[in-house]
Amino acid sequence: CSRADGVADTRTPFAFDELYRIAVQLESLFGGALDIEWVSRESSVSIVQCRPITVSAERRVHWSNTNVNENYPGPITPLLYSIARDAYYNYFKNLARLLQVPRDAISDLEPDFANIIGAFGCRMYYNMTSIHNVIARSPFAKLLRGAFDNFVGYAQGDVSAQGKRRARNVVRFASSFIALNYRLPDNVRAFEARADAYAREYTAALELPALRASFHQFIEIRMHGWYRASLADFFAMVHHGLLGAYCRRYFADDASGVHNTLVQAIPGLVSSKPVAEIWRIAQMIRADERTLEVLRSCTSTEVLLYLRGERMAHSPTTRAIDDYLETWGFRCSGELMLTVDAYCDAPERFIDLLRGYVDQPGPDPDITINAKAEERRNFTRSLRRVLVRKRGLLAPLAFVDIAAMHILVRLCIGGIASRERVRLKQALLYHRFKIVLKRIGAQLVSADVIDNADDIMYLRHEEIAELLAMSQLLPGATREIVSARRIEFSLASTKVYPDDFSTAAGAQ
Repeated sequence: CSRADGVADTRTPFAFDELYRIAVQLESLFGGALDIEWVSRESSVSIVQCRPITVSAERRVHWSNTNVNENYPGPITPLLYSIARDAYYNYFKNLARLLQVPRDAISDLEPDFANIIGAFGCRMYYNMTSIHNVIARSPFAKLLRGAFDNFVGYAQGDVSAQGKRRARNVVRFASSFIALNYRLPDNVRAFEARADAYAREYTAALELPALRASFHQFIEIRMHGWYRASLADFFAMVHHGLLGAYCRRYFADDASGVHNTLVQAIPGLVSSKPVAEIWRIAQMIRADERTLEVLRSCTSTEVLLYLRGERMAHSPTTRAIDDYLETWGFRCSGELMLTVDAYCDAPERFIDLLRGYVDQPGPDPDITINAKAEERRNFTRSLRRVLVRKRGLLAPLAFVDIAAMHILVRLCIGGIASRERVRLKQALLYHRFKIVLKRIGAQLVSADVIDNADDIMYLRHEEIAELLAMSQLLPGATREIVSARRIEFSLASTKVYPDDFSTAAGAQ
């Protein structure tokens, strides 16, 4: 017999129906599975005792895309996902090595390194459980975990295992931390130089052998040359966290406001330069009545034809737009997606952006930044007085507090500035790689390997490498693989998941 059908085998020598009825009532009463001891005599059933069945708590995996969707705002293709999974594996593993996490800990964390990210509805998610497990094996795990969660906007609490802190590991970590922080400017410059070199060299990659070399060079940079870039992310995160901890200690009532004001209006931030350039172009258009009328009454394609026409081809406005597209045109929303046209690839999109700036004019960004910077300086001076008052009779100690504040602010600003420089070159690399992929796709279509140039977006990067080397295990299966993945991608992309949620381990 079984609970599923509630029907007794007629050979059962006891009152099954009565036992079944009582068991179901008890299970409902206690709200779970029970271990029931019973006795039966003729048609009577008696319960001796019952107790809940003890089971191990279900292990949960916690996911979040709160920060990831900034770089990957839409469904990601199999190619991009394969690059991202392997890149995050190397990113976290290399960072652990650089920071002197013990070798045995790194070996134990292999499953977590391999599962730093996942995908739901073809959208990328951080595996917060794996990330917290990695962080937990580092000295100062609590500080690092808090800094990471704050930096990515994750607020669901600790989901990690606990690591052990050993004095020897603390010393090694601290010495490596100091040395790497000292060398951060050199590492950022080295990464920028490598990105710029790739951006120059890709232009010569037109035939398949050169395209193959350019493809592998990007993969090499992304998998094994990103540790320099990862340091900018890491120190921006840690210094931001340390400054936050300082503010909570000394300005508990308004720690968040103090923290934000201390790092506002960072001078020379590369991400502020494109905004200032767009604002200036918008002012040039507003000052030219004819161009302003064309922008407001014509389509983006027609506006471009007007700007390229005889009257405007050499005008300051057209030159400014062309200069912007050449210098900054690879930066846009979804710049890492590999499937989104940048402004330099589709200037019509840039014209659409300009319309918003022209129709809703704001203040000069440079003036705004300078005003905010002056506000930050005045605010910092006022904090010095607050720190002195807090010390009371021990006022001389306030000079230590003030010095610590200035050091932390300088480190935090330096880390954020370095991170923005890295993000700029990251966008450049991905844009140039996207062009290489389009050229490879066109070559493979000509070779009758695939049907459409964008078919390679539905192959993993390892599979593309095999295609380029003609070393596929099943060369005749490429079209079928692409077709099946296109269909599945289209279906999966329609599913919607929360920003933060958890799943049972091993489930999706």
